[in-house]
Amino acid sequence: PEGRPKSRLNILVAGCGTLQAAVLAFNNPNCQFIGIDFSEASIRHEEMLRDRHRLKNLTLRHMNIMDVGTIGEKFDLIISSGVLHHLPDPSSGLKSLAAVLDPTYGAMVLMLYGKFARSGVYALQDIFRRLKIPQSPIGVATVRKMIDRLSPRHPGRQYYESSFEMKFDAAIVDTFLHPQDVAYSVTDILELIEENGLFFQGWIDPLSY
Repeated sequence: PEGRPKSRLNILVAGCGTLQAAVLAFNNPNCQFIGIDFSEASIRHEEMLRDRHRLKNLTLRHMNIMDVGTIGEKFDLIISSGVLHHLPDPSSGLKSLAAVLDPTYGAMVLMLYGKFARSGVYALQDIFRRLKIPQSPIGVATVRKMIDRLSPRHPGRQYYESSFEMKFDAAIVDTFLHPQDVAYSVTDILELIEENGLFFQGWIDPLSY
């Protein structure tokens, strides 16, 4: 709407993890990035990548999404992948992000868990919680052994075998041993967006995650 797209966007990566903000900054040198994450270990790893690759366009902060307003900036683009659905109150998290989005042309890219694709995951999560399987190498090994004993047609095993991320122990913890997450249907996502004063334009794949 404003004509030629900006060549220098101010971008927030909310819940940047160990590398997402660094990868985006490396591949988009004309844009300015701020990466935030509540994990000090993740921020330290991103700082190592920033320094190694001399990413002068990347600022990193150890902070909670709920405190993002303290940055004191508005963003042209906000990217939040795999974060909101782990918050105690995802709607409040989205509201915090919406408050720092440029009100005229700002856009937000979200990845949320899909309710239908993860039906088998939640059945297994419940079992693992009841068995008190820990977030540890032994716990991860136990999860893998138990899934391998399931029927090939079990939706939890199908999810496990179809995701390339499951070869990483961190993905096993995040998927099956995380203490808190919520999944969304398309209707749920649209309601979440609407109640936070945003509007949807784009694409939703309810089966991906």
